[in-house]
Amino acid sequence: LEALEECLDLDPTSSVALRELVAARRRLTDWQGAAEGLIRLARAKKSQEESVWAFTSLGEIYQNHLDDLPRSEAALRRALDLCPTHTEALDRLATVLVDLGRAAEAARLLQVLAGRESDALRARDYRIRLSRAVELADNARQAEAVLEELRNERPTDPDVVLAMADYYVRQGAKPAEAMH
Repeated sequence: LEALEECLDLDPTSSVALRELVAARRRLTDWQGAAEGLIRLARAKKSQEESVWAFTSLGEIYQNHLDDLPRSEAALRRALDLCPTHTEALDRLATVLVDLGRAAEAARLLQVLAGRESDALRARDYRIRLSRAVELADNARQAEAVLEELRNERPTDPDVVLAMADYYVRQGAKPAEAMH
């Protein structure tokens, strides 16, 4: 770490040194230090791709390690300001919004992700998450409709059947649950 800090003393915006510093801090589980390195990297504004990566990584650290969902949301929104179609940032932001109790906003993002995903399994997973977000936004009928449509397309998919069963358990629909 000392050598990286010395490199950064000579060139405070060195992308290579900042990325290595972030990686080293992550290995040491120094999440605050990793976050600070990512902030420095994002401020260096070397490239849009690097800034998007820095803000998305920062959002992940705030979400999963520093338990600061508002800052996670802010970092992910900064990434999306730079690249509105960035899948990882959209995906993470949807999760953060659900955790913040803003399921309707998350549902809109998940709808976008599901609609543009070319991989069938990932699209299925987005739609299952979409159903849950819609349910959390107090629209159980729409949540069920999303799952029913998915079940019609993939009737033997265990993840879909399980999602349907979980939905019915949460809704207290015992006869419907028994069918799944």
